[in-house]
Amino acid sequence: MEKAFLSPAEMAESFIETGCRKAGLPALRLLILGILGGAFIAFAAEGSNMAIYTISSPGIGKALAGALFSTGLMMVIVAGAELFTGDCLIIISYLEHKTNFYKLLKNWFFVYIGNFIGSLIIVFLILQSGQFNFSNGLLGGFTIKTAVYKTGLTFGNALSMGILCNWLVCIAIWMAAAAKDITGKLLAIFSQSGSL
Repeated sequence: MEKAFLSPAEMAESFIETGCRKAGLPALRLLILGILGGAFIAFAAEGSNMAIYTISSPGIGKALAGALFSTGLMMVIVAGAELFTGDCLIIISYLEHKTNFYKLLKNWFFVYIGNFIGSLIIVFLILQSGQFNFSNGLLGGFTIKTAVYKTGLTFGNALSMGILCNWLVCIAIWMAAAAKDITGKLLAIFSQSGSL
């Protein structure tokens, strides 16, 4: 009987090949796929906020927010977009001397810019839709409160939280790629949702 997932050693080999392929993509394609990735994550973030902005229990709110936010990464993986945090795994290909530093930086640059543009497109559309006025502006206030908290972090706090988040995103992508069917991929991503 065939295994339902790849072993860690098989995954490492798979990611070396995947990293080489991603590093070799043309800049325009990286930018477009990055825009889609940013949009998918922004959709998930807004859906998460929409679901929890009236929940008073921090524990229930965070659990639900994490579960819903994971749908953004699910869209990235299943639809085939690019996300900067996941593309950090291309470092494996570079360390194995299968791609060069220029290609690695090209991928990171265009995907990062694309993610930023994609997220701004969704922000613009959400603003135009009037969603922030829901519940007499409560959703907008909740969103601003979240943004103020995040922009008020010290550099050290923000860097540490970014590293922790990226680590979890990368392990979710690693585990999802190990699964050979879509159900396994989605469950692997969802398993990290409480931490994201």
